[in-house]
Amino acid sequence: EKMFGYDPGELLGKDVSIVNAPGEKAAEETKKTIVDILLESGEWHGEVENIKKDGTHFWSYANVSLFEHSQYGKVFVSVHTDITERKRAEAELRAGSERLKEAQRIGKLGFLDWDLSTDEIELSDQTLQIYGLDQGNNKPKNDEFLKLVHHDDVNLVRKSLNDAIAGIAKFDLEHRLVRPDGEERYVQATAEVIRDPSGKPVRVLGTI
Repeated sequence: EKMFGYDPGELLGKDVSIVNAPGEKAAEETKKTIVDILLESGEWHGEVENIKKDGTHFWSYANVSLFEHSQYGKVFVSVHTDITERKRAEAELRAGSERLKEAQRIGKLGFLDWDLSTDEIELSDQTLQIYGLDQGNNKPKNDEFLKLVHHDDVNLVRKSLNDAIAGIAKFDLEHRLVRPDGEERYVQATAEVIRDPSGKPVRVLGTI
């Protein structure tokens, strides 16, 4: 009652659709969808946009079960958890992610994450754009990625990476790359080596 903003006992006898917020679906349609699944499988779990008595919308995660009550027959029991703050945080994260992608596009700044245990390099969308790669090539092995470095610069890049991993020097250099379409580009590459508590290098995080 507190969650939905009603006085004690005020919800008794009301149609359950009054707690469903109208949106893409009408409140009655949302109810029907849930009830149909309950009658078929006996359970329904999911996120629901609800509405309080004062018209405020909020989100909840509902676990609903069907069982036989000795006095009332078939009964739906629903447990709601308010997830409004979580949904708001998720929306802010998505918005922040979109802003970050736009900033990377405008600044022509790409990121990469090289997992030394698997030798896979995860590339950001902007890194793929800079290198002229498609989404299917977003996790190349290191040797595959180095093939895109200009042949006159590849030894320098390889040595600089090895020195950084060994802790001899920082990785920060300008070099040329050759995209699959043959276009040459100059890039400024920087990287930081991440180590575990024992000092063993485990990842290389870089910018292009």
